[in-house]
Amino acid sequence: MRRLIFIIIVILSGSTVFCQQSESSLNKNILKITPFKILDLSNPAIEMKYERKTSAHFSTQLMVSYIISNSLANLGDNFSPNNRGYRFALEERFYFMKPSPKGIYFSLEFNYLSIDYNAIMNFGESNIYDSLYLNTNYSDSISISKQTYSLNVKIGCQFHIKRFTLDVYGGLGLRYKDVTHYDRINPEDEMEMPRHPNFYYYKNLDGKQWTISIPLNVSIGYSF
Repeated sequence: MRRLIFIIIVILSGSTVFCQQSESSLNKNILKITPFKILDLSNPAIEMKYERKTSAHFSTQLMVSYIISNSLANLGDNFSPNNRGYRFALEERFYFMKPSPKGIYFSLEFNYLSIDYNAIMNFGESNIYDSLYLNTNYSDSISISKQTYSLNVKIGCQFHIKRFTLDVYGGLGLRYKDVTHYDRINPEDEMEMPRHPNFYYYKNLDGKQWTISIPLNVSIGYSF
């Protein structure tokens, strides 16, 4: 009888260790997609991420995006920006409430974007144009080449449902932009500044400048 009890204890102990090992290794790697990126009005893309647990509370994530020619939200428009480019990011995460990669986390992300696309913008003679009173302004179809370098601080929460994950995050960062215009009617003219804040004006403004970055999205993943 004692021998039987001893055997049962050994079997149960071995099963417990096996389950703990399976649980610890289950979420060591996560492969993700960001489905809403194909609806992005600025830089629509097919985006994939790979996150790997590196210690009890840390993980490292690599992101790669392929910029698609047009956002699904703009398929009804006659004009196509014909986007061409890519983006990649490297992110280090710290999970401070639960072992990585579960629960709430803080992270630091470096993000690089390279893209070429077309746009229709309004221009006018430098230093004298006025969209309210003069008739010197005109529309021009141009080509734009852009590179950006961003450093973001993010906070998020990663939920696990068996092998599936849901990663919700937001953040704030600093971005350096290098934008160049090509194929303009007159490169000496200036872009017409809108009377009201306009996202596309600041997105397409040529030159080198610093701005803010606001990463915000949801990723769906599978752990293995």
